[in-house]
Amino acid sequence: MQESITFDVDEIRLQVNADKEWALAARYWYARIRFSIGADRYFMRVEDGRVTEFVAGTQGFDPYQIDIGAPAEVWEKMLAKVPPAYCQSFLPAQLFFGATLGGDLTAIYSHYAALERILAVMRRCHNAVAA
Repeated sequence: MQESITFDVDEIRLQVNADKEWALAARYWYARIRFSIGADRYFMRVEDGRVTEFVAGTQGFDPYQIDIGAPAEVWEKMLAKVPPAYCQSFLPAQLFFGATLGGDLTAIYSHYAALERILAVMRRCHNAVAA
């Protein structure tokens, strides 16, 4: 297991925007999302269904509407090439492994398919780097 997980934020942004399922699921969506991997923070901005910004680190006062987080061990499971049971998605990981999924629940549930596409791209990028 890796000691820490890092994302290639530019590659994930490009691949999410190129994903056809994302384009349908995120249509007309505006959001700011915080991803927490242990103590590490990543912030994503979605404008009109496009990821316009994805950055690592925090300025301390970064705005966000959706908060997704988990310990690094849980992220390792969610990002596995073939995730174990209940780690394929944010909601079951929250229910069974202590991941967090919070903030604007209307935005989360109305665009949950878009959040799932982000996780799928993160998984693909993570596994490409590991290979």
